[in-house]
Amino acid sequence: MKRNLLIFLTCTLLAVESKAQIINKEECASWWEVCNNKTLNELLSCALSNNHNIISASNNILLARSNWRASQAGFYPSISLNAGYITEKTSQGIAFVDKKDQIGEATINATWEIDIFGSIRKKAESKKATFVASEMEYNSVMISLCGQIVEEYAQLRAIQDELNNAKQNAQLQQTIM
Repeated sequence: MKRNLLIFLTCTLLAVESKAQIINKEECASWWEVCNNKTLNELLSCALSNNHNIISASNNILLARSNWRASQAGFYPSISLNAGYITEKTSQGIAFVDKKDQIGEATINATWEIDIFGSIRKKAESKKATFVASEMEYNSVMISLCGQIVEEYAQLRAIQDELNNAKQNAQLQQTIM
């Protein structure tokens, strides 16, 4: 029992240490697979795909990324185009013929705000910081969930080993008597 628990915990610690060294997010996302435990892999895969906190954190990342990109639009010129067409009919009295006027209009506006005081840059930096914070929040939710599942699984395996040892001890005691 203690041997299996020690191996499992060592494997988990090695996985956590290797996670800090790996840059690739895909490899980090499945650090528990180092343990080569099919049941644990299935438990964690199921939990990660169905956990509402992870889904919410993932959506927060998408929202923060889009806000960051939108804030970067301030660095570029803004262009607008307006067009319109109007037909007017004016009456000048009974004796006069009605007059029809057709008026077309098109305008193009281009503006570019020069960021002298850095307000656009600071706003973009703020949105980027929010984006990075949302990624860190996602990582913390992932680590917390995986840690809880691995801890509970390790306790379950330890209790199962204790039960097996108790059964073996009972069998040995009956054979002695």
